[in-house]
Amino acid sequence: MRFPLLLALPLLALPACDRDDAGSGQNVVLIVVDTLRADLGKSIADIATPAIDALSADGVAFRAAFSHAPMTLPAHASLFSSQPPHLNGLVANEQLVVPADLPLLAEHLSGYGYATRAVVSLWTMGGHDTPSSFERGFDAYDRDYFGLVAQAPLTHERLVPALDALDEDERPFFLFAHFSDPHFPYNAHDPPAGRMVELLFDGERVAEFDVSNVVLWEKTFELAPGAHSLELVSEHTFTLSHEEELGEGVTVERVKTVRRPGSTKSWRRLVTTVRNTTKDTATYGLRIHLAEEADKEEERARYPGEVAFADHWVGELLGELRRRGLYDDSLIVFTADHGEAFGEHGWWGHKETLYDELLHVPLIVKPPAGHSSLEGLARARDRLARHVDVVPTVLEILGLPGLPGASGAALFSEEPRELEAWTTLMKDYGGVVRAREHKVSLRDEEYKLIYNLMADCFEMYHLPSDPGELVNVYEERLAERPDWRARLVTASRIALEDSLSDPFRIDPQARDQLEKLGYLEEGAETSPCE
Repeated sequence: MRFPLLLALPLLALPACDRDDAGSGQNVVLIVVDTLRADLGKSIADIATPAIDALSADGVAFRAAFSHAPMTLPAHASLFSSQPPHLNGLVANEQLVVPADLPLLAEHLSGYGYATRAVVSLWTMGGHDTPSSFERGFDAYDRDYFGLVAQAPLTHERLVPALDALDEDERPFFLFAHFSDPHFPYNAHDPPAGRMVELLFDGERVAEFDVSNVVLWEKTFELAPGAHSLELVSEHTFTLSHEEELGEGVTVERVKTVRRPGSTKSWRRLVTTVRNTTKDTATYGLRIHLAEEADKEEERARYPGEVAFADHWVGELLGELRRRGLYDDSLIVFTADHGEAFGEHGWWGHKETLYDELLHVPLIVKPPAGHSSLEGLARARDRLARHVDVVPTVLEILGLPGLPGASGAALFSEEPRELEAWTTLMKDYGGVVRAREHKVSLRDEEYKLIYNLMADCFEMYHLPSDPGELVNVYEERLAERPDWRARLVTASRIALEDSLSDPFRIDPQARDQLEKLGYLEEGAETSPCE
């Protein structure tokens, strides 16, 4: 699914490099914390983020940095390709697969002699049977250690051997570290909230879990011939992702009790009949990922703690780089794929809107020690910065040629910038997935215009006087950006007619995982502008 150049935005040329193609040979570390607001949770509670603050002090924090999409897959696709969604064709998590011909940073660096490794922690980054193509160019792409979402300690546990391998390699390296705290589901941390789920096997309690903190548990059961009952039960609602390994002659049949009519996202009781159809003992392997579905106010209260938790583990990774003598001379980039809403504009979570609580992200660039780019980056810290500008910045600092097809410009360049952002919401209509809503926006440092295709309406905000995007000035101020309206309408309608109108299918397991992460939910067909 690849769209033409719809918005008619100019491709921004990279500054010419005066180095040869070998580049500087300096290491690159890209750290992405999923679902991290630009205010780092401080609009909800004043929390300390010492590790992120220390990295900022050593580099440059961009105060007006933005993602191109409020969803993981399209946001990362724009980050890695330096192409926004209307160019790379990825507008929704449900698409699952990155186009095989889309140039990506890891593949580019690998071609210039870099050792490349990644550790990712969210199912939408490749935790499924179909290759996501984000792994293209990575010597190792570690994604096989979690259910839906891996918690930061487990991610860090995998990052240490990845660093061992890179440290032993004589080549310069690119490390991509992806943390999913503070993505849903939100942990209570310490003290836990005491939301217990029991696991019963043939009526006997095998285990008990406090799902106010995400649980990853596995066991192999020895089954006598005949039918056996496996039950998860709780007074509280919980979400479940699982993997099974069925021994010879073992079958499963589920009886599900759902929390509310029409929902398959959360449970209070789930019963599985496991049947050994042989006359001998058989095995049934079970791996489960359990979490609580907290109410909205509790999610809001937990988010700052999740941010602090993520900061701690980012600090552990940075500390590991320091202990190995790699920190000072490495180019380190820190950002988030998108933010999270906690009631702003009447929405919770992400994906639904293009307001700044979802698109405004932290962005820190720490060049190698003594690198001349630091001064130029510092001069640009207050200017509009986009995810598509990250790859050109990295390659310019390394002294390498630009990524083919890149539409961004190095952050220290003085090119005028506009940010285009997209969100396309999908729905399952009887096994066929198609778009139920599509929004696209343009912004510069003064205005943002949002177009809702299905409702055929616009919102426009004057950002210096209305940073919360509360006063729609579309009727009064459209003349300030006279070409934006036509560009957004053309972009949206071509996208819908050429690609988004074509339904597609995803396998039932992928559908189930996406739904548990908050995608493919039931919802209104449109969200009218107000």
